[in-house]
Amino acid sequence: MQSSNDDYDDDPVFMAGRRSFSRLRLSIPARVDLICGPAKCSLENISARGARIAMPECPPVNALGLLHCNGIEACFTVIWRMGDRAGLLFDRLAPQEAVVSLRWLTDNTSKLEIEQLRREAMDWVGLAAGGRSAH
Repeated sequence: MQSSNDDYDDDPVFMAGRRSFSRLRLSIPARVDLICGPAKCSLENISARGARIAMPECPPVNALGLLHCNGIEACFTVIWRMGDRAGLLFDRLAPQEAVVSLRWLTDNTSKLEIEQLRREAMDWVGLAAGGRSAH
């Protein structure tokens, strides 16, 4: 029987005894602040201990930075880099509730976008109807 962590067996950031924290697969927009300045990235997965990001020009191994994503701010050290991906090790554990909230956001983004569009359409219809009846 395969373990649910088999997808990460080739991911060095989570090797060497770092498997005690669950990882969430996300692929959501994030930002990193590096010495050279801020940069956009994709947060591919995250745990309380670290994350994997993708960006066109990843920072080098041992670079320090700050990850920003939906309320999470985590100081990190880059511990590996392969092409357009890098593994981050957080200086402190990220709060589990913040990590879980990212999963909820990812799972519900489509529903939230649809609801927002519905509200905007209802507001527009209400304004349009109100505008016509005022004439």
